[in-house]
Amino acid sequence: MLVKKVIFILFLICLAIYNPISIAEIWKKIHVNSLIGFQKLIESSAFIYKINYDLWFNLIVPILNIPALILVLIISLLIFKK
Repeated sequence: MLVKKVIFILFLICLAIYNPISIAEIWKKIHVNSLIGFQKLIESSAFIYKINYDLWFNLIVPILNIPALILVLIISLLIFKK
């Protein structure tokens, strides 16, 4: 339990000190074409299933704008969960 609290506090400090980089920025630096392809996949599947809700801009973009350290924090909390 103490280990989880220490990891959580360290990640919060890192988020406060450093300029957070989002998941989308990391994905863009690694392979921008796959990000564009993922957008096309989401938009075309919404078209196929006749969803009037703009999934890309209202759901996926806010998720991709989450700072990457928060994603790492969530994954680490899930891994070290007792």
